[in-house]
Amino acid sequence: MRSHFAFIGAALFALTLPTAAAAAKPDPSGLDYFTGTWHCMGKNTMRKGQHPFTLAYSYDLNHTWQKQVTTGRTSGLGYATYDAAAKHFIFLGLDASGDYGMSTSPGWVGNTLTITDTNDSQGNLGVLKVVKAGPSSTTYSYTGHSKAGKTYSGSGACTKGA
Repeated sequence: MRSHFAFIGAALFALTLPTAAAAAKPDPSGLDYFTGTWHCMGKNTMRKGQHPFTLAYSYDLNHTWQKQVTTGRTSGLGYATYDAAAKHFIFLGLDASGDYGMSTSPGWVGNTLTITDTNDSQGNLGVLKVVKAGPSSTTYSYTGHSKAGKTYSGSGACTKGA
């Protein structure tokens, strides 16, 4: 019962605080290219052989975030948007193993989107490069290192469609 009163007290206190100026609404429209379902085939140095996976992108939370659902050998969920104050895209991700991470990107430079990890629960940090190969195809490559200093890499291609 005591915790209920503490929660209510904290809520009432929050109501009395002055309201800060509203921040600009996040705008993920720079990622419109990804909206839809992508079928991918990739390989990496951490697993043998090629592995298929699917990425499904849609908008969520009043169109302020682009949502990514990953299915395949591993499953995961991600959200991305543009932070106008910081002048970069921010990517948040989590997977079925309990791993989570955060990455940023300044945005598209020509046909390339470079995404750099800033935090990962397992200590794996790397750089992902996505290249628009056409209106419904991409290639990607990444390189990184583990907390223990082991280097890893991977690459693949994705096609948009049913």
